[in-house]
Amino acid sequence: MSVRKVVATLVAAPVVIVGIAMAIDWRFLRYPIERYASEQLGRPVTLTGFHMALRPFTTRLNFEGLRIGNVPDSRQPQMVALDIAEVHLSTWRALHKQILIEQLALRGGEVYLARARNGANNWTLPGRERNDVDVEALVLDNALIDYDDRQLDLTADIRTTTLRKPDAKGHTMQAEFNGYYGTARYQGKFATGPVISLREAETPFPFRIDGRVGATRLKAEGTMQNLLGDLGLDATVDLSGPTLANLAPFVGIAFPNTPPFAYRGRLARTQGKWDATQFAASLGRSDLTGDLAWDPRGGARPKLTGDVHSRVFDIQDVAPLFGWTPVVPAVIDRPRTTAARTTAARTTTTAKKSAPAGAANRSGSTRSGSARVAATPRGKPEPDRRVLPEWQFDVARLRANDADLKVDMAVLRSGTTWSFESVAGRALIDQGQLTLSPFTVGYAGGQFSAKVTFDARSTPAQAAVTGTLQKARYGRMFADAGSLKRSDGMMGADIRLTGSGDTLRDMLGSANGAFGLVLAGGNLSNLVTDGLVVDTGPALLHLIGPEKRTVLRCAVAAFDVQKGVARTQTLMIDTPDARLGGQGTVTFADERLDLRLVPVVKEVVRETTREGVKETVKEAAPAVARSPIAIMGTFAYPDVRADRAVAMGSVAPGLPGASGISGVSMATGLVPLVDTGYGRDANCGAVLGQDVETSGGRRARAR
Repeated sequence: MSVRKVVATLVAAPVVIVGIAMAIDWRFLRYPIERYASEQLGRPVTLTGFHMALRPFTTRLNFEGLRIGNVPDSRQPQMVALDIAEVHLSTWRALHKQILIEQLALRGGEVYLARARNGANNWTLPGRERNDVDVEALVLDNALIDYDDRQLDLTADIRTTTLRKPDAKGHTMQAEFNGYYGTARYQGKFATGPVISLREAETPFPFRIDGRVGATRLKAEGTMQNLLGDLGLDATVDLSGPTLANLAPFVGIAFPNTPPFAYRGRLARTQGKWDATQFAASLGRSDLTGDLAWDPRGGARPKLTGDVHSRVFDIQDVAPLFGWTPVVPAVIDRPRTTAARTTAARTTTTAKKSAPAGAANRSGSTRSGSARVAATPRGKPEPDRRVLPEWQFDVARLRANDADLKVDMAVLRSGTTWSFESVAGRALIDQGQLTLSPFTVGYAGGQFSAKVTFDARSTPAQAAVTGTLQKARYGRMFADAGSLKRSDGMMGADIRLTGSGDTLRDMLGSANGAFGLVLAGGNLSNLVTDGLVVDTGPALLHLIGPEKRTVLRCAVAAFDVQKGVARTQTLMIDTPDARLGGQGTVTFADERLDLRLVPVVKEVVRETTREGVKETVKEAAPAVARSPIAIMGTFAYPDVRADRAVAMGSVAPGLPGASGISGVSMATGLVPLVDTGYGRDANCGAVLGQDVETSGGRRARAR
């Protein structure tokens, strides 16, 4: 035999063998397959028919009347009861002892899958931790899937129907599903193309879903791919529910409990990263639009990035996402009108007359406290009541996630009595450090520009704030401002503080730095009685003169802060009748006041007519006391009263000297933060004796 014939025989033999194998009727393998499968699965397997089409690349197996028994103690006697199970098997992988099912089609019948709490299931082969079987695509044709997962506390019944021809979106299969997730029942409808891609990342399939889990509703339409691998998604989503926490098991994000939410927009997932673009969403009373991206595998920590805008934004709605728990301070209910105060005073007088002598003495020792008893329906001050909000920062959450967000909220609501109006800026969380910069908040008609840092990398957390408040109207500072709302005065502030702790109160209680306040214009009596939340009664009138004459020219306070105690560097109030200089301390930890003011009575110039001749007379302002005034008590219950025990010379009039930080220098820097256009009687620059800018742009020495 020649070499040519030998080569031809060697080449032809495999071809002939393959041809014979492809032509053979493999139905005779039905019984051997039943015996082998039963031995491998440890449960009975039966067939009514078997067909195999052997091909070089893909072999097709048809199992007719397939029945697979279930594991012992199962609520269903059979795991599989199908009319036809069609398997497209990779021939080349099978030659390498790998089972790759390119497509699995289940036609007619039912499949029951179950997993116990310990992870044991009825689809894993006995004696193996995992199946050496990989399924890339699935076809469901008039089949019922019954799934019971005790580990996830999830049950599902999925009944599929095959359409005779595709709809306008290319959907050829519809499914109705229902079940329970925990105690919440879910149900809905699902439509998709002829093939569902389970692991093939390059093969997206169209889908449409309309379902609900309890009160959470989902509508979505788009494409999906690689369901059992790294899920791919590109869809328009309409999602709403009572809290974002309900989404945690489905999206892998540990959302906390939040107010009700709604979302409509494009949602995509690529290589583990979620992108929400062109969305319109609401959370509680807040609305949001913009773009967000969530990358759970972006680095050492998951990262949230985006640019969001809002017409109305309520801090209390979003606070749980950052671990904040804002507490709404109680509003003291007190009489606002003169008539109401008169009634309160009469009530107090009657109470004093009828009270025992000891009680009367105690009442007299805390005059403002007794006045507040009459003014406050609760009967007496609450000793533990605090004004500073105790916002708790979840440092663990800050350490676990990174973020880079740009925000622009046209209307900001804080849920407190503070009159926040808007916010814009950038929030950056990097390895547990939160930075707000640039950061601008609209407040009471003015603007607070600041840089804020909160470093949760250390214990306790460290915080710092540097910022200025310009041209805020103190008549709009608080929602419960009473007659203060009629005031048109301006306020400015300069803050440079650092502190430590996990709550705002702790941070202020340990703060170091400096801060200053400046006010110009408005009615001082309204400011004190309503702004300080206290009825000062006669003490105020004796301090600053009759109410009708208590125009505030300027008030400046500059403080040096060490370990939560603010000591005055400058404390000055100027009215047409008197100028008051003072000093003292403010303690943030227990919110206590210890301040004293000494008035210096001004000369009042008035014109009189004597024997037909007009003449100018200078005299002391009437009804203005020369006794020092003590401001004691707490932030919630300040006590303003005459303090005759203090010698007249113990507090220098005018502007006290400063130590450490220059109080006068800081006060001078505060002047531009308020509008000095109220005229000569409300010119802070003139009051402080500083150079000020004239209306024509020239600088002049104020006198």
